[in-house]
Amino acid sequence: MKATLTVDKAGRIILPKPIRDLMHLSAGSKLEAEIVGGRLQITPEEEEDPPFKMVDGVMVILGGGPTPGGLEKAVRDERDAMIHRGNRTP
Repeated sequence: MKATLTVDKAGRIILPKPIRDLMHLSAGSKLEAEIVGGRLQITPEEEEDPPFKMVDGVMVILGGGPTPGGLEKAVRDERDAMIHRGNRTP
């Protein structure tokens, strides 16, 4: 996917929604920017292990703070897949 971005007066760029969705980015996602071969390369920072575990076949998010970008969607997708398969456990 390719997009033209504009830098505003404050030096900010906006990533179009299709790119954010494709890269599973949400508000608060951390990105790393570097110059590689004369080009600006922006990549998502590596996330720590997701703060969840399976308890009696149910995915449980650990802790009470904010979760890494995309974790909630991953949990919903896994739950929906289990329901679609006709069971409630993996």
